[in-house]
Amino acid sequence: MQHAGSSDYLTPALAWKINPAQDVNFSYTHSRNTGGFANQPSTGNRFDTLWRYQFTPRCANNAQVVVGSLQDTLQLNSEDQLSFRDGLVFPVKGGNMQISFQQERRNPSLVQKLNSELNLLSPALQNLFLQDPVTFVESNNLPPEVKALLGAQVPISTSVSASGQFRLGNKLSLAPNFSFARATSGQANSWTPFAGYSLTYQATDASAQFRTFQPLRPKQFADPSAHDDLLFWL
Repeated sequence: MQHAGSSDYLTPALAWKINPAQDVNFSYTHSRNTGGFANQPSTGNRFDTLWRYQFTPRCANNAQVVVGSLQDTLQLNSEDQLSFRDGLVFPVKGGNMQISFQQERRNPSLVQKLNSELNLLSPALQNLFLQDPVTFVESNNLPPEVKALLGAQVPISTSVSASGQFRLGNKLSLAPNFSFARATSGQANSWTPFAGYSLTYQATDASAQFRTFQPLRPKQFADPSAHDDLLFWL
């Protein structure tokens, strides 16, 4: 059900130019949301740090660290977050390349984890949890083995990607891309590779016409030894 709501944000920021090749940006965001589709108000805090280093006019590195948290009264959406991103752009013969790395760690509250895994509790304990989630997870009613199982679930996602842009003559350009993503929750792992390309042809100088080739359909491949799902676009 939707209620009348409001969102308030406060975002102070600081930019520091270390030298002509380096600069650092710091920002802090505090948010408060009430109403809308949420039954409980929530507050968020986030710290961002972005560092840029320009090695040459065509070669640069950007690194970002984000630390944040979201809190609500019932802790149904509460979680802590830590993420790191780094990207490097550099020239190669006939074009340029970009390589990126990203890792994000999320630690949902025990209430949020249990709310998504209610089948771990008996029907009687489920009713107790739904009556007062916060009190339930802090009481002795929560079985120790369930608490330990949920405590070990810390979702972590890691991805590596590479892309490029190359000129193949005066009218033709190629933009290949590849990425590899791995996700783990502490109990299960999955990984997904992706590859594709875009081919662009400029028909005339006055009016550019483009034709792009992209992966057509997904195919699933399973590794029976690791029980991981692989998704290829071919």
